[in-house]
Amino acid sequence: MEREMSEDRKLCGLLNEMRLDGSLCDAVLRVDEVDFKVHKNILSAYSPYFSSSLVFFGYTVFILSSWKNIYIVIDFISF
Repeated sequence: MEREMSEDRKLCGLLNEMRLDGSLCDAVLRVDEVDFKVHKNILSAYSPYFSSSLVFFGYTVFILSSWKNIYIVIDFISF
C-alpha cells in the first residue's frame, strides 16, 4: 500500500511539472487576458463540469469570470 501511494505521488508530481512547463497541455483556463495551460484529462478527472464541457461540447478554452475562480480551480487540480 505504501509503495502504491509513493508511485501515485510520483505520477502526480510529474503531471504537475508538465502542467507548469506547459508540456502536452491541450486546454486553457483564461481570466481577463491571462491564460493558464492545463491538461484536459486532469480537468475531466477532477470536475464533472469540465468533463462534460470537454466531452460533449469540445471546449478547449474556459473563460473564468474572476481571479477567485482560477485560484479555486488551480488549488483543486494541483497535486
